[in-house]
Amino acid sequence: MMDHMIKTTTDKKLYEELKKIRNEKSFIAFIFNYCENQDDRKKLLSFILSGHGDRKEVLLMASQISIENGTSEGEFEDN
Repeated sequence: MMDHMIKTTTDKKLYEELKKIRNEKSFIAFIFNYCENQDDRKKLLSFILSGHGDRKEVLLMASQISIENGTSEGEFEDN
């Protein structure tokens, strides 16, 4: 387990959900790095728990959350 990243109940729940999607340390670490704070992680966890369990959807949402918070560069266009 990635103990240095798992500090709160939200972190633990998100970790468990991410393991179900793809039990791969690099995938989980990537998500935790993109969603740096607890609010971001809660948003992503809520997204997953609302029925979005596809790996690509989760990666896209993590990226979007990161961009919205300014922790990552990029832009999503709404077409």
